[in-house]
Amino acid sequence: MQCLRSKKLFWFSRIRHRYPNELRADLQRYYGVNFDHVGTLVSVAHVAALSACLPLGSLVLRKIEPKTTYTETEWLLLGILNRLSDKPYDPFAPRKRPKHLALSVRDMEAILSKPRQGVKHDN
Repeated sequence: MQCLRSKKLFWFSRIRHRYPNELRADLQRYYGVNFDHVGTLVSVAHVAALSACLPLGSLVLRKIEPKTTYTETEWLLLGILNRLSDKPYDPFAPRKRPKHLALSVRDMEAILSKPRQGVKHDN
C-alpha cells in the first residue's frame, strides 16, 4: 500500500512542477478542489490520488499525451462513425496540406485580369 502511495505522490510532484496551471484547473473542474487548500483543508495524499485519476480530456493529460485530448464519449462516437463508414477515420493520421503556389506579382495580375467563366460582361 505504501508503494502505491509513493507512486501517486511522485506523479503529483512531477505534474505539479511541469503543469501547475493545468493541474490547478483540472482539480477545480473535475473534483472541486481549490489548489490553494492543498496541505491545509485537503491532504496532499488525497490530491495526489485525485491527480493520478484524472479523466481523459483533462488538461494535464492533454499536455502529456495528445491522444488523451478526446473524452471517452468522443472515442465511442469515433468508433460508431468508423463502423458505419467505408473508410475509417484516424484522428492522429498526418494530414496532407495543400501546396502553396509561388507566383510573381506579374503572373498573379495576369491570372486575375482574365475574364471569369460564367460571368457576363456588360461592356
